[in-house]
This record gives sequence, C-alpha cells and structure tokens, in this order.
Amino acid sequence: MGPRRSHTKSKKGCSQCKCNEVHPVCQNCARREIGCDFSRRPEDRSSTARETDSRTSSASQEPSQDKSPIHPEAVTTTPLPVSAATIDPFLLPNLESTRRTTDLATGDLELLHHFSTVTYTTLADACASVDNRELWQVHAVRLGFKHEFLLRAILTVAALHLRHLNPLQSSYYDLMASTHQNFALETARDALTSVDENNCHAIFTFSCLIFVMTSASLRKQAGSEAHQEILEWFLLLRGCNSVLQLHWDTLRNSFLYPLLDEVNQTETKAGYSIKDADRIMELLTTCCYSGLSTDPEASKAYAMTVYELMKTFSQVSILRDRGQGLMLSCCIWPNTIPQKYLELLADQKPEALVILAHYAVMLHWADKEWFMRGMARYLLDTIKTSVGEEWQGALQWPSSVIGSNLM
Repeated sequence: MGPRRSHTKSKKGCSQCKCNEVHPVCQNCARREIGCDFSRRPEDRSSTARETDSRTSSASQEPSQDKSPIHPEAVTTTPLPVSAATIDPFLLPNLESTRRTTDLATGDLELLHHFSTVTYTTLADACASVDNRELWQVHAVRLGFKHEFLLRAILTVAALHLRHLNPLQSSYYDLMASTHQNFALETARDALTSVDENNCHAIFTFSCLIFVMTSASLRKQAGSEAHQEILEWFLLLRGCNSVLQLHWDTLRNSFLYPLLDEVNQTETKAGYSIKDADRIMELLTTCCYSGLSTDPEASKAYAMTVYELMKTFSQVSILRDRGQGLMLSCCIWPNTIPQKYLELLADQKPEALVILAHYAVMLHWADKEWFMRGMARYLLDTIKTSVGEEWQGALQWPSSVIGSNLM
C-alpha cells in the first residue's frame, strides 16, 4: 500500500485531500496541480466522490482524467421546428473560443462589464420607447454570445464610451474600439448574405448599434472622409433594413418589439405647426427646381429625398418636444431615401450635400447623447468646405442651428 496523502482533517473539505476548504480550488490541490472537487458542478462532485471511494491506493494506477466544467447553455439540443413568429433566438449554441489558453482577455472583460453596468443605460435613454433597459443590458449581451458580429459591436460601443469618459486614455480605448469594429463589420457582412430566423434578431440589434459606432467614431476622420463614413453607414443600415423586412413578424414577436414599435411609429402633425418645417421644404426650390440642375433624374431623386426628410423631421420634432430619445427616429431617413440620392451623395454633388446638412440638424438635436456630441457640427463643417461659394447661402439655416467652427 502506497503512502497516504498528507492532509488537514476536515469533514467539509475536498475529497481529494481533506483540504483547507478554500474555494474555488483548495490550496492542497492547487499545489499538487490536480483537479479539485470545488471547481466542479455539484453533480460532478458527487460522481467524483463515488469514484474516489472505489479507487485503489496502488501508486502505479493511472489518475482519472478530470472533466472541465461546461456552462449549461453550451450544451443544447436541436429544438423541434417552430414557426418563424415564435422561434427563440437564445436556443442557439454559444460561440466557442478558437483559442485554448489560460490567458484572460482582461481588456475585453472590462468592456463587457462596462457595457452591462453603464453603457446600456445610455442606449436605453437614447430611445423613445420605454422599458427597454433589460433589452440592452441582458438580451443584447446574451445574443452577442451566439453571434460574433453583435458581440464585437457591443465591445466596440463600450470601448467608445470609455474613451469618452477617459480622455487621457483615449488612444488605448481607440485601439480596442477600432479592432472590434473592424471584426464586427467584416462578420456582419458575411451574416447579411444568409439571413434567417436564427440570426435576424442579432442583425436588427446590430443595426441599432451601427448608428452609435458611426456617430462616436466619425469625428476622428478628416476632411471629405466624413462624407464617405456617413455614406458607408447609410449603405450598411439600408442593407440590414432590407433583409429584416423579410423577418418582420419574427422580430415583432420577440424581445425586440419595443424598438420595432418605435421604428414603425409615425405620428402626423400639420406641417405649418412644426417649427422650421418651411426650412426643409425650401430645399425643393433650392435643390430641385432652381435651374442649377440639368439632370431630371437627379432632380426627382432630390425631391423624393426632401419629402422623406420632411417626414423624419416631423417625427423627430414631435419626440424632441416631448423630451424623448431620438436615436432610432434619426435612423429612419437613411432607409427611406432613393438609391439615386446615395449615388449623388457619393459623387459629392452640392445639392446632395446641402440636403445632408439639413439632416445634420436632427443629429444636432440628439447632441446630448455622448456618442452624438459634436457629430453634427463636424459634418456641417466638412460640407461647407466641399461646396462652392454659390451654395453657402443654402447652409445658413443649418449653420445657425448647429453652429460652425468655420466662418
């Protein structure tokens, strides 16, 4: 019979060594580098206890292999087919790490903790819908563990928020934000090629975070790159929206219904009763019928864009008067404008840029949100440097509302 293990007697200690009862791994097991009962689930401990009783004390016997604890959600069974309207997106398996390592990504853990304890409240307050804090704090994060593009977007937003709160560490958080944002956009584009009932919830949640990511990071760009950044945001937002229309019923019957109701809500109010509505309608004369444009197709696109801008302007004005969040309402216009306008904006046509400057007024009204701060002014300044002198008068009203760093 081999020598007995030295131990401290304890009735409640680890069955491996009768330890000092320190959790989650007792001191004796840690020193010997053997599996400790305390690190196992209760059912594993009872099983280990039975195995320990039946072990022989022969020194030549091979030690039993320890099983790593598995999170309950990591083991799932394939659910029975259900209708698209009742599918549960949380039944999908969690993401698996591609790296087996003992190193902790403490930076990412910091970001996730910050999102779940601080950032989520700012997103909830930025929406007009009520009772959506649990949506951002709990459901969005749980869903992120099943879709990498959403998890990366969550970490990006948290890093951008921490950059805002800690200016002295802006370089550190900038690097983390840009790293996660690049991965988020890359994996999201792949997901958009195969949207179904399993990932449509994550894609819609991601589309809401696109607005935050773009708004918070836009001010880092220089000069005319701001137009390109806005255009890329519009295109990605429209891509998400087009595929989500196919799964609207599925989303409407999920935890996302407060946001869906807000996006789908349209309140009417007489245009003459909305302050400065005439400033938007003046764009029809300035950009569509001034005689400066000789392209009938372009003029038609500008007219349709202005009408859609008026609808969004009315909705945002109503919410603003009530003191409600404007984030989702500001996302409506990019999804309703004609494709031709986006092409004209990509070419930096002055009419397209002037219309965009008037849209910036609504972004300015949301300036109280940390991720919106300074965005409208920066966008307006880049537009003012991109259009000729003959168009500066058309920017007078946006400049008076937003202010400008340029004279």
